[in-house]
Amino acid sequence: MAEEKFNQFLSDLEQQKIEQFLQDEVMREAVKKVLLSGIYDQGTLKKGKSVSFDPYENFALVLACQKGASYEQVGQDIKACWEGINLLVNAYKDLEQYRPIPAPKIEGNKAR
Repeated sequence: MAEEKFNQFLSDLEQQKIEQFLQDEVMREAVKKVLLSGIYDQGTLKKGKSVSFDPYENFALVLACQKGASYEQVGQDIKACWEGINLLVNAYKDLEQYRPIPAPKIEGNKAR
């Protein structure tokens, strides 16, 4: 489980901060966009839209039209981008597993 893996190297304060980060959906989406902006090319991230983790987005078309690049180089560049996206996707999946389980709602003693 991701939580056990993270707890091996995260301090209590760091674990608390990750839980706060995960509870803020807007922040999570904004951070995804910032991290993906270095992998995707311009024009693929749109304001107000959720980030797509589709490794077949437009960056491949941009790489394919590099002047002077061999087919082998274009393939290597595309593969490197695809791998980077997948590493990020897997990291976010691990973070999602880290979410704390909400505490059950405890009702007061009805006999009182």
